[in-house]
Amino acid sequence: MMYPKIGIRPVIDGRWGGVRESLEKQTYSMAQAAARLIEDNLRYPDGTGVQCVISNTTIGGGAEAARCAEQFAAENVTGTLSVTPCWCYGTETLDMDPGTIKAVWGFNGTERPGAVYLAAVMAAYAQRGLPAFSIYGRDVQDMDDHGIPEDVAEKILRFARGVVSVGWMKNKSYVNLGGVAMGIAGSCCNADMFQKYFGIRTEWVDMTEILRRIRLEIYDPAEYKRALSWIRENCREGFDLNAGKDLPDVIRRSKVVPPDQDWEFIAGMTIVIRDILYGNEKLAQMGMADTTHVTNCVGLYNEEHYSTVYDMARILKTAVDDPFCRDVLSEHIYTTSYTEQHPEGLRVSNKFLRNIEDLDTHGEVLCAKTGFVNQAGSCAASYCLGNDGREYLCVTAGSTSSKNCIADQAQLYRTFIPE
Repeated sequence: MMYPKIGIRPVIDGRWGGVRESLEKQTYSMAQAAARLIEDNLRYPDGTGVQCVISNTTIGGGAEAARCAEQFAAENVTGTLSVTPCWCYGTETLDMDPGTIKAVWGFNGTERPGAVYLAAVMAAYAQRGLPAFSIYGRDVQDMDDHGIPEDVAEKILRFARGVVSVGWMKNKSYVNLGGVAMGIAGSCCNADMFQKYFGIRTEWVDMTEILRRIRLEIYDPAEYKRALSWIRENCREGFDLNAGKDLPDVIRRSKVVPPDQDWEFIAGMTIVIRDILYGNEKLAQMGMADTTHVTNCVGLYNEEHYSTVYDMARILKTAVDDPFCRDVLSEHIYTTSYTEQHPEGLRVSNKFLRNIEDLDTHGEVLCAKTGFVNQAGSCAASYCLGNDGREYLCVTAGSTSSKNCIADQAQLYRTFIPE
């Protein structure tokens, strides 16, 4: 893995003929001390120590600044810390890369004006619209004091933590699982904010995708068994607050997972979410490649919302096996649960079931769902009990109208189900 690194830039007074030479050791010692401080105290999320890269040379002018930038670009440097004990040429030595996070540590010493360079270069950064953090010690140090004061160390480490966080997020995505919860604005994934402030893309995965993977067991079964075993050995169950209560039917039906299967569901859900966030190569090895990705539960078009007819058939089979889903899919007119906005619920009509009853299918279509977007045309998924006593699933897409879509399904049933 190419870890995000912190680049240390030892900036120096570029005047040759005794001035620069007298400052080389002190300037480079500051860079080495800053690198040791960061590497000894910070870790990446995987536990590996944070890595620093020190410029191959001190930086006294534009040419050396450019060479340092080339060196850092090859090392995946996310942020730079410029350090100096002296006056330097500000605009010639600053970090001009707009893609790095910047900080400057000006040495508070008795002999050389590190504070003057710090103020000058911070003004230059502001003038060019490049944000930078200013680091300066409270107490004056002697020139030969190579230690880092406690207040300076804390500022450097705070900066370094921010750099590592941004670097770790680079080229990654923020994955929003589900939608806005209970109207809480803070639970809404703001894509503009993530792009503008963090430079990362956003993805949306609907909760139905998590349920699909759990129901179809799209996870590593060996890992699932280990997780469930660990949970049962280490997680104590509390008391059931609802035990013995006569709850309304709408509440009882809302509990889609039986109480005695909660831990199984939690283990599967945890592994599925981890796979969505980080991927799992074992799924492809097991023939469970990611051919379906759900971003919303209502079928709105999205390039990241896709599936195959085979996967849709598997999803339908899972839905038919679920009593609640089967109830919804089999009703000609279904009334949803009441809400504050719809106190009498919403009435949903199943046009597919009403119309296919008039067509010969060599059986009885018991459950069905239709859908339409311009990109896929009229689509349908249905479940039929054939005259031969066998169960059949039919998924079609690309039809020119809902009427033709229903006729297509009836034709397929007549073709494959005996009279």
